[in-house]
Amino acid sequence: MVASAKRKYYEYQLTNAANKKQKVWEIIKKESGKMTKTDACNETKLTPEDFNNYFVHIGENLQKQFNNSDEDPHLFLQKTNKSPGTTCYLEPVSLQEVKDIIKGLNKKKTKDIYGMTTTLLEDIRDI
Repeated sequence: MVASAKRKYYEYQLTNAANKKQKVWEIIKKESGKMTKTDACNETKLTPEDFNNYFVHIGENLQKQFNNSDEDPHLFLQKTNKSPGTTCYLEPVSLQEVKDIIKGLNKKKTKDIYGMTTTLLEDIRDI
């Protein structure tokens, strides 16, 4: 009974929070005991199971907040799906333009998600 009430309390807190990420971390701090002295309170601990249940059931809880509609979703999409007013066109670039861009990069040893550095890119530029 207490766990259910606590879960509902935290669901309410998260649902109504302006900054949900911040509220999640506040709850984690409270329940893990890593609060500042000014944050101290006598609430019971939130278990990992309670925390997990919130996220497992969030879809169902959100669905309950909305009215069912008899309108065909395809019609809704047709009404709202408008083509953009502008288009994006990428112009072809020459090999020399790419080489010039690489040459202009600052040499750093910081790696990108593929493990490439600008120094390495500079070294293999003319291959």
